[in-house]
Amino acid sequence: MRVASTLQIADHLNDGARSAEKLASLTGSDADALYRLLRTCRRWYLSRRPGPNLCFDSDG
Repeated sequence: MRVASTLQIADHLNDGARSAEKLASLTGSDADALYRLLRTCRRWYLSRRPGPNLCFDSDG
């Protein structure tokens, strides 16, 4: 969660879903590593909150 916070992922998602590649471009990070981080964040969030959630656009 700290990495997601440091990269300001939530701020970049304010206007809607974005692909991992777009978020990587915006944050200056590696797209593959960021994709894995986002998957982990989503699993962590879903295991603690009821209802559907999608924290990023996995379709690109």
